[in-house]
Amino acid sequence: MSLKLYQLIKSLNGTEKRYFRLRAQMIETEKPKQYLKVFAVLAGMQVYDELLFLGALNDSGVSTKNIHADKNYLYNSILDALSDFYAHHSGEMKLLQCLTQIEVLYVKNLTSQALMQLRKAKKIARKYELFTYHLQLFEWEHKLLDFPNKAKILKEQTTDSELVLSQYTTFTAYNLLYKKANLLRKKITKTQHPDSIKEWENEIAKHPLLRTENIPDSFRARIRYYQIKTAHYYVLDDKEKEYEYNWNIVNMMEANPHFIKEYPELYIAIFSRFLVLTKSINSVKYETTLAQFRKIPSVYQLKSNRLQAKVFVLHSGTELTRKIDTGCFEEAAASLDEIKAGFKVHEGHINPTFLLASRYRFAYVYMATNQYPQALKELNDIAQMDKMLRPDMFRFAKLLTLITHLELGNKSLIPYLKKSASLHLKKGGNVFKIERIFLTYISKLKQAKDKKDFKRVMIKLREQMDAALQNEHEQKALLYFDFISWIDSKLKGISFEAAKQVREQEKNRPPKMAQLFFR
Repeated sequence: MSLKLYQLIKSLNGTEKRYFRLRAQMIETEKPKQYLKVFAVLAGMQVYDELLFLGALNDSGVSTKNIHADKNYLYNSILDALSDFYAHHSGEMKLLQCLTQIEVLYVKNLTSQALMQLRKAKKIARKYELFTYHLQLFEWEHKLLDFPNKAKILKEQTTDSELVLSQYTTFTAYNLLYKKANLLRKKITKTQHPDSIKEWENEIAKHPLLRTENIPDSFRARIRYYQIKTAHYYVLDDKEKEYEYNWNIVNMMEANPHFIKEYPELYIAIFSRFLVLTKSINSVKYETTLAQFRKIPSVYQLKSNRLQAKVFVLHSGTELTRKIDTGCFEEAAASLDEIKAGFKVHEGHINPTFLLASRYRFAYVYMATNQYPQALKELNDIAQMDKMLRPDMFRFAKLLTLITHLELGNKSLIPYLKKSASLHLKKGGNVFKIERIFLTYISKLKQAKDKKDFKRVMIKLREQMDAALQNEHEQKALLYFDFISWIDSKLKGISFEAAKQVREQEKNRPPKMAQLFFR
């Protein structure tokens, strides 16, 4: 309980803490005074330590005789306060409050008042398309109405309930298909296995629910329909179509702002992908779209620390990826201190997958600007994370670690690191031929006798990679790191940035890292 309580208290923002204290002080007993001191001590601790906690309580004159009971009381009191604080936070929470009030009024035999709350609740359920709650409300209506009124409205209620049930059934079907599509799309992104595309065609693309004439009538089901379509065109790498369907979702939600407030994470995720696609499809609107995305928390009054962190990580990540893709590494490096300061502000509220992807970008930028010690720190941090968050990035991070140690002159570590990377590749199933080629040549680069021999090995590595890259699937390996620009920078004695920009001018330009990120 101690650690859970500490984590709950540390998750509170300033407004929530004030609300809790004021609510607690309204209870005129000795108990709140005791648990408020416990609250104050835990709120002031930077890291939880049981002995320090108990010592601080003794110093504050708080008895620890019944500390376990006090902690349970405090934990439940905070949850009660947060429930009150967020009672009107979303349509669903408003509806839950209405259902509680309906039941209380029913128990008190205040039927007419319960019916008033029920009518209010039905409007909320209809507005936000909260189908399951709406069906519960029909049951309550049947229970609350007296017999003459039951007979009068039974036909009307039957029609309404059948419509809601039909919408709920349709939404459930699209929701299940969306979840299946999302899992398969993530599998394709993480494994890059060509067979997964065939699986997508059979399981998703040909599904009857995706026929154009079958576009559902409810708002939430239409959103799911368009989300599946955006995932479909992402898998097919058809950016124009993906942009079109993302644009449809953004427009739909902005025309119904109450749905943005109800499902802010959905809107943020869709808009962030729309932002990435805007850069490719409609670049003249990119800066305007970026500014619009950054303002989402203030425009829609999203005060959640988690949501603010998500918007920050996504817009900073999108900008950093754009700079990487265009070879503007010095500009990217100059922005890292500011981005990292933002990460510090939002610490504890950042999704681990986003954190891993951000560290990968940081390492890439540091490597491209010859800041290898800083790159190594980021790569070591990635090595300590859960590899299942992004197995693909985790795998390539091992290759970047090898390059970094080679550049730093830590050649004695390369055999061990290569063995570790090779074992990871074997466990990873489908891998790129590019990865195997690199692992073969890293040992030869390490053993090069002099600069001339090093250059000879680099030329051979370039030839092997060029041959492999004739396969379109292999080109996706360059999404993770532009090995060719790195090799060219060594062969020509120029910066990584210069080599990357030369490749940007070529007819067959390298693929963009932005393709790795789908919200």
